Parts: sequence; C-alpha cells; structure tokens
Amino acid sequence: MGVDLATERAGFAKMEDVNFTNLELVYHVRDALRSVTLAALSGKYVDSCLDMLVSNFMPPHSFLELLKVVLQERAKFFIGCIQR
Repeated sequence: MGVDLATERAGFAKMEDVNFTNLELVYHVRDALRSVTLAALSGKYVDSCLDMLVSNFMPPHSFLELLKVVLQERAKFFIGCIQR
C-alpha cells in the first residue's frame, strides 16, 4: 500500500514511503495544486463545472417571491399600456 502522487505525465507515481518531511509534503501539495490550476486554466473542467452549477442552481425562496411580485407589477403595467 502506497500513496499515489500526480506527476508531470498522465497518470500517477506510486510511493511506498508515506513518511514525508515537511519539505516533501509542501512540494507535493504545491505540485497537486499547480496541476489542478493548470487544468482549470486550460478549460479542461471549467465548462463542465459551470454547466453543473447552472443546471443545479435554485435561487432562494425569498428571491422567487420577490421575482413573482415584480413580474406581476410589470404585467399589470403592460396590460394598462395596451388598454389605452
């Protein structure tokens, strides 16, 4: 049993020694964060994350109530303009 570490190439490197020094740990965490950042900057995951956020977004109930009131007021205004 070991630890999988991200490498520059696709895939993972297997390490059997899990007793990291602080310096090694900082190096591996920075490397992992850099990999994630590069993936985000290249757009690899941005579109799918945005799609998930947009498709699963539910506004707060209070906003829906406010939106309903505003739309009803605007509908009354437009109906009044049409009837003139």
